[in-house]
Amino acid sequence: MSESVLITYATRYGSTKEVAEKIAHIFNHDGFEVKALPCKKVDSIEQYQFILVGAPYYIGGMLKDAKNFLLRNQDNLSKKLVAFFALGPIGETEKELSETQNQLDKELEQFPWFKPITTVMFGGKYNPKKLRFLDKFLTLPPASPLHNLPANDARNWDDIKIWAEKLTSTLNTIENPAH
Repeated sequence: MSESVLITYATRYGSTKEVAEKIAHIFNHDGFEVKALPCKKVDSIEQYQFILVGAPYYIGGMLKDAKNFLLRNQDNLSKKLVAFFALGPIGETEKELSETQNQLDKELEQFPWFKPITTVMFGGKYNPKKLRFLDKFLTLPPASPLHNLPANDARNWDDIKIWAEKLTSTLNTIENPAH
């Protein structure tokens, strides 16, 4: 199969880009033509049959680049087959993933025309040594959940791979109903 897929992502520190690239590799391996680009570098989505949007979910909100992408492409996204993934909690419990997924679902309600076939929340990555100047202020108050928190990578690469493979299988079924 040679369907044209855009995997677009917002990222602040690069971990969402790494996940997008991993997913692109899986899609490419499964026979899809794939382009992975940051949201802010996407000029048009018209030529793509499927759009996968990825964004980190920081402290109760997705990055502005992802929101701007959704708003900028509202007309075309409402007519396309789309999916959405997010990187969220840096803890690794099901409860944290579930609570953050619920927050994301509520935020996506502000885009009622955006109807992904699947939305998933994966664990995120945190490295206090790489924080930008303003982000470091969030870690200073003792009441902050990031205060003195060590570096952590809660991305479960096996779950990401399984999800991406299921998604390619679903797309193949939609494109080739005889399967």
